[in-house]
Amino acid sequence: MASSDRPPSFDDLDARLKKARGGDRPAPPSPHVAAALGWRLAIEMAAGMAVGGIIGWFLDSWLGSRPWLTLVLVLFGVAAGVRNAYRLTQKRSAGPERPS
Repeated sequence: MASSDRPPSFDDLDARLKKARGGDRPAPPSPHVAAALGWRLAIEMAAGMAVGGIIGWFLDSWLGSRPWLTLVLVLFGVAAGVRNAYRLTQKRSAGPERPS
């Protein structure tokens, strides 16, 4: 088989497909992906507040320090929710993960 009879390589095909599609632009996310991300962010925020509030309420009732531990731990829960939301959005904006 002569070298001119060989089919083009996959790298060549990939380069031609990228050129035809207009470069390396990622496809826009579907509305379902964006909605799922929004729900996940909302649930993480609410869960952080709820866990902090429940733990604070139990500690307040046990130690008799109402409402101070509840308020402090709800604020910690809000901070944890904001931190998780920030980490998730940073991970999403970095692009899709590629297996190593």
